[in-house]
Amino acid sequence: MNTVAAIVQARLGSSRFPGKVVQKIGEHPMLWHVCNRLKGCRTLNMIVVSTSRQSADRQLVDLAHQYDVRTYVGSELDVLDRYYQCATAL
Repeated sequence: MNTVAAIVQARLGSSRFPGKVVQKIGEHPMLWHVCNRLKGCRTLNMIVVSTSRQSADRQLVDLAHQYDVRTYVGSELDVLDRYYQCATAL
């Protein structure tokens, strides 16, 4: 059986809107809303939050685990490699 996964790229160090994924929309952070919506997709086998090795992004790993979502931690600067390494690790 093939794995169908949603890889959510997230990090806190954005230059335009730092911390966007942890900003609250209503009572929950944006990351919760994204993961919650993806959990409703019947064709997905898994959801993975992919973030960087930066210490600040550890918060995203902790949040994802609270939401019962897998995580992958990789390069901060090479987003394509982080995405590729996450996909091949599945």
